Amino acid sequence: METTKTQQTIPPSRLMTKAQSDIPRVWLDAFALLTAGFLVLAYCVSQGYTQQLDESLLLSLRTEGNPNDPIGSGFVEELVRDITALAGTAILTVATILIAIFLMLQRKLALAAMTIIAIGGASIVSGSLKHLFDRDRPALVAHGMEVFNQSFPSGHATQAAATYLFLAFLIGSQTANLAIKRFAVAAAITLFAMIGVSRVYLGVHWPSDVLAGWLVGSAWAVLLWYITQKLIAIKP
Repeated sequence: METTKTQQTIPPSRLMTKAQSDIPRVWLDAFALLTAGFLVLAYCVSQGYTQQLDESLLLSLRTEGNPNDPIGSGFVEELVRDITALAGTAILTVATILIAIFLMLQRKLALAAMTIIAIGGASIVSGSLKHLFDRDRPALVAHGMEVFNQSFPSGHATQAAATYLFLAFLIGSQTANLAIKRFAVAAAITLFAMIGVSRVYLGVHWPSDVLAGWLVGSAWAVLLWYITQKLIAIKP
């Protein structure tokens, strides 16, 4: 004798809601950890605890006996300027517009909006923190390029971490391939690490400025991606 079981179908809308509610809490934990790290670093900087290490690291990238001459040839200096430009306003603005258009053409309007908020918002967060802490740029060495605002945290490091990490999360959400997800995050970390180091090499930031930027930018990317997942049912 066969028994027939009645299967209850769940509407897709309810499945999406459940999937969105099951987003791992690790995103919030990561945000809290990164934010705490920034607050501890900001306190240490404000008390002068990092100054000696900042000066030592900054001078380690200069020719011995001549703090105005970065190590390496002129070609290296130009290469470093190219790297630092990867987090420049022009590059990030153009990239944001192109990515937003690409997502809108795929009718992913909400995801395009969140991408604009994530990348554009990082600039606002960075600028606000610069005004709050009002730290002077390094005067210990000559600057390798023009700078126009305060030093802490590094705007380039903040925006690079926020932009490239958020885009890595976005790329990872479009595939089930774990290797691709890991590669995207690794590439993002490599990019914003190179950009951060370039700021110290050019003498326009203390190392602690850059570390602060990495922490703030990463925290912002993690928070915005968590919110994105909560608001949008992301599909490949």
